[in-house]
Amino acid sequence: MKNQLKQGSIGGAIFTIALVIFILLTENLSAEDLPKLEIFGSVTFIVSTLLCILAIKIINDNQAAFRISIIFTVLWLLFVINDYGIGEKYHSIKSTLINISFIVIFWGGVWVARGFRTSKNIDLIDYSEFTEKLKQSKIIKPKNALEEMIVAMYGNPPPDKSAVLSDSIDMAHEELLLNIVDKSKVELVGKGLFSSPIPYTTKELALAIAMNFLKDGATKEQMFEAQLMTRAKMVEWLTEHAVNSKLVDSFESILYKIYKNNTFKNIKQ
Repeated sequence: MKNQLKQGSIGGAIFTIALVIFILLTENLSAEDLPKLEIFGSVTFIVSTLLCILAIKIINDNQAAFRISIIFTVLWLLFVINDYGIGEKYHSIKSTLINISFIVIFWGGVWVARGFRTSKNIDLIDYSEFTEKLKQSKIIKPKNALEEMIVAMYGNPPPDKSAVLSDSIDMAHEELLLNIVDKSKVELVGKGLFSSPIPYTTKELALAIAMNFLKDGATKEQMFEAQLMTRAKMVEWLTEHAVNSKLVDSFESILYKIYKNNTFKNIKQ
């Protein structure tokens, strides 16, 4: 029931907002009409929310909801055709067509959604089933060593790439590499890594960019302070759950092998 109410409320809110905007754009309302419009909007939201819940139940084969909706449809048609309670001021072909369009929208939406449900075999009330089917569709069968590494590191299915390239480049250049490397080189490496299928976060990509320069043993004297900062940032980001722990373990292992002697020498001094 909670999911039904949530979905119905969203549908009701969308319909109410659209209808109120339509009225504001097409009718010449005065300041005196605004309180009435607020009451009208509130009633419309409640009614449309209930109708959305009915629609969801119909889509998912609830016969009682279907029968109730048929009764409401017939009553609404009688209301429109006979002009019960509408008043002459609002009686026109335009208002009649608008009222009939509500029925078309309701049953048309049910028809489309029911067709989608039937073809996909998904219960539209149960988000978990839809989520599980979506998750299953993203599972990959590794075809090469890189895909095997991605699955081993991130799981299967792996998450979507969320890295923001420009932010990663700035982090790598300023926070990790301490402006030692020319930024154009950092940008070049960043673009190359970003185009790979690895689903980096922004901070993971920053680490990967920095690692490209730090793992070069020929420049380890020049990059000594940068590697200390990078290793400190790795620990900080790991505690924030902003980076993958397996990725951090891999990078730390590489840096330790390259810089451990220099680190020990620096401590002794």
